[in-house]
Amino acid sequence: MALIIPDGFGQAVYELALAGDNEPIVVTCGHDATEFVGTFQEEANALHTAFKAEVLPTMTNDYTSVGVTWYRSAGSDVPIVITSTTAAQVGPGSAAGLPQNCAMLVRKRTDLAGRRGRGRLYLPGLEEGLVNELGVITGTAVDAFQAQFNEWHAALVALPLPPVVLHRSEGAGVEPPPTPITSFSVDATIATQRQRLRR
Repeated sequence: MALIIPDGFGQAVYELALAGDNEPIVVTCGHDATEFVGTFQEEANALHTAFKAEVLPTMTNDYTSVGVTWYRSAGSDVPIVITSTTAAQVGPGSAAGLPQNCAMLVRKRTDLAGRRGRGRLYLPGLEEGLVNELGVITGTAVDAFQAQFNEWHAALVALPLPPVVLHRSEGAGVEPPPTPITSFSVDATIATQRQRLRR
């Protein structure tokens, strides 16, 4: 099933580097660029700047926000690929972090029900001391992270490059347009991805 990126929309791939790990870690999100005034390069740079300002503060200094690869649709079946030219930035947290297969789970909330009305992000770089032996993040940390993601959502809307859920072609019927993400919701329990520790 192919990802559908309609004209005026794009898929941002936010790339993170972990010290000592040669494999990049990526976080993806769709964005509505129909109201943005500027070039495609300026869109990519604006997305990276907002990510560094609002999302990177949740991570330890083992992680670096390298940049954004912006898959921007401009009326053809093949999106234009733009790489941000903004500077890389290291996460601010100085405490020991969890292994890279442990991630904060952030849900993409929309006004639609069902599988097509939701999505998720996996963010690595959590400080070890913020998570107990059951994988539960402290309430104070969840509140702080939620505030960061509220700010990220507000920043994206203001650019304006509001976040959306892009859909995949299922080969039948009329495919739905991208669904606006109304909020991001931080889960109180971490998520794990086993393949992150495999070499």
